[in-house]
Amino acid sequence: MHSSQPNIERDLLHRIAAGDEAAFKALILQYTHPIASVIFTITRSKEQTEEIVQDIFLQLWTIRETITSIENINGFLFVLAKRQAISAIRKMIRDRNRVVAFLAKQEPGDAEREAENEKHISLIDEAVDQLPVQQQKAWCLSRRDGKKYEEVAREMNISRETVKSYIQLANAGIIKYVKPRIHLLLLALFSRL
Repeated sequence: MHSSQPNIERDLLHRIAAGDEAAFKALILQYTHPIASVIFTITRSKEQTEEIVQDIFLQLWTIRETITSIENINGFLFVLAKRQAISAIRKMIRDRNRVVAFLAKQEPGDAEREAENEKHISLIDEAVDQLPVQQQKAWCLSRRDGKKYEEVAREMNISRETVKSYIQLANAGIIKYVKPRIHLLLLALFSRL
């Protein structure tokens, strides 16, 4: 730890490393608003900002045993916030480009099918966008990029079991989001028959 870091903050990090949830809540209260402000200036999305903030603190809790090795927790959190926000923006751009490329490959005479495909894709994209950032990343690397759990684990620098857990949570989240909305697509489809 840096000697310039206040003793109070150093003690807080030691308590968090020991699994003290009250200390962790104190850290969350101290940093949520400042890092959310940074994230929002990049994403311009309240929902994405909330998800990224949650994901950052989830990551921090999962590495809590090593938290005392972070010399500047303030700097660490702000760098992490900026990286996560920029990553979310890049992912959104990549996803939109994939949809555009997919729709461009459709036969010109299939306008109705294109519209249906676009609705289904956008519904799944909406569902994926609702997921916490780490779940989104794991799900996209596995389901969209076709990578194996081991490859995803290496790329994300997490364990295979964590990847599996993220993807299970992501699938549950996508189903939860799509299920109440899919009937609208089905109604639209059946109304044309």
